[in-house]
Amino acid sequence: MPIEFKEAQQDSARIYPEARERVILQGDLVRPVGLKDPDILFINVPTTFQQGVIADGEEPPWGLLRLATASTQIHGLSAGILDAHRLRLGTNVLESQIRFIEPKTIGLNPTSMNVPEARQVADICNKYDIPYVLGGDHATLDTRIARDDFPDEDEIVRGSGEIVIGNLVHSLVEQKSEGADPEDKNEY
Repeated sequence: MPIEFKEAQQDSARIYPEARERVILQGDLVRPVGLKDPDILFINVPTTFQQGVIADGEEPPWGLLRLATASTQIHGLSAGILDAHRLRLGTNVLESQIRFIEPKTIGLNPTSMNVPEARQVADICNKYDIPYVLGGDHATLDTRIARDDFPDEDEIVRGSGEIVIGNLVHSLVEQKSEGADPEDKNEY
């Protein structure tokens, strides 16, 4: 099946230079390709100040890859990854990907350097009533600051989340389907 292209949106100039004039059709930016309505979509949050200077040899998001693998292989969830950092995605493209994929939950991995960008993704989650889990360096190093930066987070995971991710996602999906609004937030 040939790949179809769309005209670029206003903020898509952040996408790698070879595709500056077009945006790959909805859903083709998420791995695995064709994923729809996953239990969790892990988003490698972009870092705006680094846009345009991402080295070709930069490491992939190993932590998110481990989580996605554990989610599918150990916990039986459907999971995908959107590497918004490496793809240099802007807010509009990120939002359109989230709307198209329709994840049940989202996992964010901000570092202290990209909290503003992660906050924008969190706002998109709130706009579409998608629960999100905060993990990564920012959440692990100082949960108190992470809670201040993301007061509306659904859960925070410190350290490796491979063991808790299954129960956590099942719980968040169940709470949402029951219309529950948990007052007590947990830290794993």
